[in-house]
Amino acid sequence: MKDYFLLFILTFFVSCTESESEINEIEVITDEAIIVDSPASISIENDSAFITGVMDFPQEVFNHPNLKYISVWGQDCDIAGMPCYAIDSIPNRIDELTELEELHLGLNYIDELPPNILKLEKLRVLDMLENPGFNDVETVAKIQSLEEFTCFGCRLTEEEKDYLRENLPNCELNF
Repeated sequence: MKDYFLLFILTFFVSCTESESEINEIEVITDEAIIVDSPASISIENDSAFITGVMDFPQEVFNHPNLKYISVWGQDCDIAGMPCYAIDSIPNRIDELTELEELHLGLNYIDELPPNILKLEKLRVLDMLENPGFNDVETVAKIQSLEEFTCFGCRLTEEEKDYLRENLPNCELNF
């Protein structure tokens, strides 16, 4: 009875939060562990791309060189029994997106930025929210076009934060 109730609750939750076409598999392993496996969601509209459920930076993005806004939202991967949909790097060819103004990479596992990100002369916002290993402050400090940099959950040292404050005095820094 307990398993049926759990499955009912899960089915109700999933039907309220996801369309049936977005769900590949629901597997009840035990009373406590449930795996929901969803595919990638990549939405590119006008000059914006919204991406979730990926393990690598999607190459399709480079078919749209006029993108101004990209969000690659990962997930917190410390939940046992769930696949980890998060990226750990950005391709060096990011510089092909010459119109890019905002890059949001929350809840991923990116440690460093590719060197070619410095060629993005219009990049105003870089959001590295909850990238726990990120500490590439030297590259960030060289992006002189930045107006806002967010790195909550990046575990930057006070020295690294001071380095960014000194090198990006006109940038809103959110730690």
